[in-house]
Amino acid sequence: MSVCNIKIEFYDDIDGFSLADLTIKIDETVFSTKQNVKYRLMIFIVLTDLLDGLTKLLKNEKKEYQLLSISSSFYLKITKKDDYIILTDNINEKKVPVNLFLKSLNVEVSQLYNLVKDKEDAAIEDFIEAYSGFKYF
Repeated sequence: MSVCNIKIEFYDDIDGFSLADLTIKIDETVFSTKQNVKYRLMIFIVLTDLLDGLTKLLKNEKKEYQLLSISSSFYLKITKKDDYIILTDNINEKKVPVNLFLKSLNVEVSQLYNLVKDKEDAAIEDFIEAYSGFKYF
């Protein structure tokens, strides 16, 4: 059985333009923006886009989703095949059961949601709307 852990790490106060690192660990394989400071993500914009991209993947409206850092230096391709999510970067490819990936994502994103749900900021409000509308958790 696979193990999937998703972690978001902030380094400063949290606002709509906060940069954060995203790490996805599936068994022994790690996909992470922590490799280089220029890989950090404008996390609320990326998470809003990620939730939208996953929705389209799960509804079979899209074949793949590409997560990119601001500078496009960090790249992660996400595809769905049968009951698996497949993550691919420049070096690794790893598959994980869809339900396990979504459960791990939900744990991390729900913690973030609870942390920012009362903040008034356009990027955070977009994230909150995307998270509230994401029906696959």
